[in-house]
Amino acid sequence: MFNSLSPSSRNVRRHVDHDTTQEHEFEQLILSSPGDGKNSDNLPFHRFQSQSSHWQHTRRICWTLRRVLPLRRVLLLLGASFVIFVLVVLRGGIPPTFTDVRTYESRLPQHNVTEALFDTDLKPPGRRKYLRLEGGAWGVGLNNVLQQVLHMSYLAHKSGRVYVFEDYTWSHKPFRYTLYDYALRPTTVPLNAIISGASSGGVISSDGGTNSFRSVSLEFFDSVCPEKDRVVLDSAEAPLEDQVSDGVQIVDWWLERLRRVEDEPCVVIHSTQKNQVFDWIYFGTKLPLSVLPALTSSPMLTQFAWSPIVLSAVARNFAVLQPSDPRTLLDTGSSAILEGLVAVHLRRGDFQGHCRFLHKHRAQFIGINRYHVLPDRFHPSPRPDSDASRENYVRHCIPEVEHIVERLRKVREENPSLRLRRVYLLSNGSRWWLTKLAKKLVEDGWGDVSSTNDIRLDDEQVQVSGAVDMAIAGKAEVFVGNGFSTLSANIIMLRLAKELKPESNRFL
Repeated sequence: MFNSLSPSSRNVRRHVDHDTTQEHEFEQLILSSPGDGKNSDNLPFHRFQSQSSHWQHTRRICWTLRRVLPLRRVLLLLGASFVIFVLVVLRGGIPPTFTDVRTYESRLPQHNVTEALFDTDLKPPGRRKYLRLEGGAWGVGLNNVLQQVLHMSYLAHKSGRVYVFEDYTWSHKPFRYTLYDYALRPTTVPLNAIISGASSGGVISSDGGTNSFRSVSLEFFDSVCPEKDRVVLDSAEAPLEDQVSDGVQIVDWWLERLRRVEDEPCVVIHSTQKNQVFDWIYFGTKLPLSVLPALTSSPMLTQFAWSPIVLSAVARNFAVLQPSDPRTLLDTGSSAILEGLVAVHLRRGDFQGHCRFLHKHRAQFIGINRYHVLPDRFHPSPRPDSDASRENYVRHCIPEVEHIVERLRKVREENPSLRLRRVYLLSNGSRWWLTKLAKKLVEDGWGDVSSTNDIRLDDEQVQVSGAVDMAIAGKAEVFVGNGFSTLSANIIMLRLAKELKPESNRFL
């Protein structure tokens, strides 16, 4: 394959060879002389010297041309490529900076220095105590960060401390924007552009309560807890995932360490590369399952909501989602479901290679997707190299169109009382592939099929589009997730926290 040339490649090669031949012919034409050979000896000396000097000068010109012309072509090519690249990048526009959201965060009522230093609502009255995670997840997907935020804010709540929230960070480079997938994206996004609730500075009880334990921003923490006042706990001392039998043991280990510094107002947990706190490895195991019951009943999830930016995007697309009552789209309660809608998560793109990796290592569904109340299970084949084993992973990890049609038909048949008739496809798949799938689903009896590509978003909503999809899936009457996906795991966790029936959560 690599030794053969396509017709277009051969044409390019032919043109290059032709240009090179012309260069040599041009040089030979100039450097050749009618006085070459025996006749040159008969020329007067001064004439020979003059012609020799001329030939040397011409040779230098030729070498210059040979060097400069290719360089000029390269520079022109590079310049044109750069211009095209810039135009492609700018086609997506300049991303928003969320200045208004940052202003909102800075004006949260708990961001009061006087009250922070002496809070009369505390028993006994005194200084508020904070917990910050330093070196947390960044440069990764939203759902890896969200899992860590929810667990860390839960740990802070359990220890009687105020959680310190930070921006969702894609890059630590000192630029406002970064480049991703041939488009500009904000280097950081304020957390309140994505979520609302106890983990991002919202209320921690349904009646509002006091401000004493509401989460604060990193900027406010820096103002009331200068570095000289901070006590740092290193995660390198914490037990590794394979040293404990459940996640509660890890939570309890940290609670015990925090009790040792109970009188310190400013505590920082430093998450090291050697042993990161509540990282993707932890969430890929069964360890979080033991924490889940307490987490779903904690303010981190009972008071959880998507941000107004996300919810406004859901409401804006009422024509796509077709609710029987449009008010359902703004209601965050458990009863506010989109009747008759099945939301299915279909990860494509780079997930194909990831699925091969999972098959190679005979991986199970990740953490929360193995929760015992969920109806579907995944069982790796005892013969990993067999065709049946590969087919098993394809069906559950990156299914083809016919697999998806078959699976959704089965879900519909198993739930006749729900009158499921519409499908929403959460997917990063190509428009062509999603159109093909939608056509097959309609042919299989579904009344309406829409997808991520049908959702209309403004500039700010585009930056949190993944959360928009998750919010829609959270309202679906039935959700069909990918058991190997963190996004699916978080959707199911949030649906369980809203007390939606466990059997309404299925897997491919």
